Amino acid sequence: MNTSGWRRRVDREWGQLTGGPVSATWWLVRALLRVAFMEAVFMLLAFLAFRPDVLAGVAAGTASWWAVLAAVATTPVLLGAFLLVGVLALVAPFLPRRNPAYPGSWR
Repeated sequence: MNTSGWRRRVDREWGQLTGGPVSATWWLVRALLRVAFMEAVFMLLAFLAFRPDVLAGVAAGTASWWAVLAAVATTPVLLGAFLLVGVLALVAPFLPRRNPAYPGSWR
């Protein structure tokens, strides 16, 4: 198992994170954008699966956007999905990528 590519990628991400205030800020901005995008996509799917009534109310104008936050905070499945997707999106740069050219190997 050759992990040198993955180690280089982790070293690059870690260097950007600890390379000074500008690089750390840029890494944090990219990480927050990545988390926000992943949360938007997956939470929309989770709402469509578990609480479509909340989305219908917000879309119809009978409920405010605060109803979405209240639904996330009070529905354990949505809260768990929110936390899991947030953590996975934050650590995604440090996870190894699968190399499709070599089954069973990681880059």
